Amino acid sequence: MPDLTPTTFPAPLQSGALDIVGDVHGELDALHDLLARLGYDKDGSHPDHRHLVFVGDLGDRGPDSPG
Repeated sequence: MPDLTPTTFPAPLQSGALDIVGDVHGELDALHDLLARLGYDKDGSHPDHRHLVFVGDLGDRGPDSPG
């Protein structure tokens, strides 16, 4: 039986809001466009110290999925 012990993030977020992104499905161009619209830099940082959280499928289908 798997261990179902609750887990937590390694450290609490210090400041800034969260931008939560759902299923990407290998749509890399659309993801780049979204991140630019949200104000993220090419290195993944945000001027307002927002944090990016991915939930859902990243690359199980779509033009930029591996395999």
